Amino acid sequence: AKGKEGSRWLGVRGRPGVTRGAYQFEVELLEDCLVRVGWASLGSRRGRLGMDQESFGFGGTGKKSTGGSFEPYGEEFVTAGTVVTCWIDRRGPGPHRIGFRIDGQDFGDAFELPGDLAETALFPAVCGKGVWSTAWRCQASDMRFPVQGFGALADALVAGDAVAG
Repeated sequence: AKGKEGSRWLGVRGRPGVTRGAYQFEVELLEDCLVRVGWASLGSRRGRLGMDQESFGFGGTGKKSTGGSFEPYGEEFVTAGTVVTCWIDRRGPGPHRIGFRIDGQDFGDAFELPGDLAETALFPAVCGKGVWSTAWRCQASDMRFPVQGFGALADALVAGDAVAG
C-alpha cells in the first residue's frame, strides 16, 4: 500500500474479514513513514482507522486507538524495515481480542472487542499520513515473525472463518 504527498490520512482495507478463529498479518514499512495498522469493519472509513467504534488501530506514535480515543501502547515505529504483526483472536464465545507486535516483540492485548461486534467481520487495514509505503504479508510462507497458534490471514476464508467482503 502506498500514500500520497500531503498531510491527509489515506488508507486501504484488505480482505478477507475475520469472523472467527485466530489470524495474523504483517505490515512492513518500506520507507520511514507514519502509519496506523489494524482491523476495521466494512463500514469504517479507510483513512480513519481507529477513529470510530468499529476499527482498532496501532500507530507509529506508539498509541492504540478506537473510537477516536488514543492510549499509549507498545512503542513507536516509523523506520523503514520495521515489521508490525497484527493479530485477532475470535476463538470461542469471547472475549475476542486484538494485539500487535513489532519485529516479533509482543505487546499483549491491545483491545477486547465489545460484544456488539461479535458477529461483525473485521478486515485488515492500514492508513498513513503524508507519503508512506508498506508491504503486506498474509501468507504463512511470507511471515517473518509468525505468532504461535495463529493462522495466516490468507487461510481464513478457506477455513470458513472469514467473509470475502
